[in-house]
Amino acid sequence: MMDSIFRRQAGAMHCKNDGGFTLIEVLIAIFILAVGLLAMANVQVGGMKSTDDGYLRTQANIAATDMADRMRANIAGVNANLYANVTGAIPSPVPPSCTGVACTSGGIASRDVYEWLTSLSDPTQINLPGGTGSVTCIDNNTADGDPCTDGSPHTITVSWRGRFGPGSYSVTFQP
Repeated sequence: MMDSIFRRQAGAMHCKNDGGFTLIEVLIAIFILAVGLLAMANVQVGGMKSTDDGYLRTQANIAATDMADRMRANIAGVNANLYANVTGAIPSPVPPSCTGVACTSGGIASRDVYEWLTSLSDPTQINLPGGTGSVTCIDNNTADGDPCTDGSPHTITVSWRGRFGPGSYSVTFQP
């Protein structure tokens, strides 16, 4: 008898629907979880983009430094304006190699430009997708009639097509 009274009193103190979560609570929890997961995925994509962009910029920096080093090694070619207006077009025919053969500053410059532009478009070398490069002279004395006066700075630009859009990197080189 005591047992049945306790049950009745205990049953009277609790509601019948107090046994778990409602469907709407579960749906709201799933929605909040989904929004959180989408935010985390967005952060992950942003991180991948930054990593990819940083890698391509590093490759472009290496390529621009390579051309600056080639120009430093051939100052006579720089002073003769042989590097003044390099465009993204790979020269044809292929200039002869200067390995084991005496070359003029013009021959060295032609081979430098060919090797540099080829390396930008070859994925086994610099690895810039759609990589192109240019070198332009910023003439520091336009009155002398020389399109690129000796000692004028040169801008070396490397461009590419990345997964998240085009990019470019420029450096100014003072011979």
